[in-house]
Amino acid sequence: ALSPNSGAGDRIHDAVTVNTVRALSLTPNHSGQVQAGGSVVYAHRLGNNGNVREGAGASQTAFTVATSSDGFTAALYWDKNRDGALDAADPPVTGLADIDGGSGSGLAPGETATLLVKVYAPSGAPPGAGDKTTLTATASGAIDGVAAPAALTVDDNTTVIAGQLRLVKEQAGDAACDGTPDAAYAATSPADGVAPGSCVRYRITATNA
Repeated sequence: ALSPNSGAGDRIHDAVTVNTVRALSLTPNHSGQVQAGGSVVYAHRLGNNGNVREGAGASQTAFTVATSSDGFTAALYWDKNRDGALDAADPPVTGLADIDGGSGSGLAPGETATLLVKVYAPSGAPPGAGDKTTLTATASGAIDGVAAPAALTVDDNTTVIAGQLRLVKEQAGDAACDGTPDAAYAATSPADGVAPGSCVRYRITATNA
């Protein structure tokens, strides 16, 4: 505030402190079918919705996968090349420390990573046998005095069938709504999201396995 007559003035300062926010998300749940002795892969997206890095330094996040039925087993991988499919370039992981979201170990605010759960059915499983595989992400350690967020879980329900017709749904953004996808189709959501008024194109592939 400055007086135009006397030239006297004064000023004040308002300081703002941004609180530490820790928030992880893990989605979605899935269901699928598999032949006895076969396997099926489920893709999940882990995102850091907070404002601090998770999975590095004082903050660690461990992954576990557990099956519910005898004979079923599961393994967890990171979709390192971001193509939405499990291949030789995708390493097995046990925690966020094994993942580089693009800016270093773990996930920076706003970063995401795709986790791939591969479920194996026992060779002697009868048709109709089922399993629920649970992927759990458990964060630990405090950041700026803020405790870790609660553990997150997603479930993959698998049913054994005598034959196997597999459906894969993929999607891609189409900002111009002209029928041409802006990027390659993928099993995960478009990396940058889709703006209001834009289109999303879907491709469904049926395979007789």
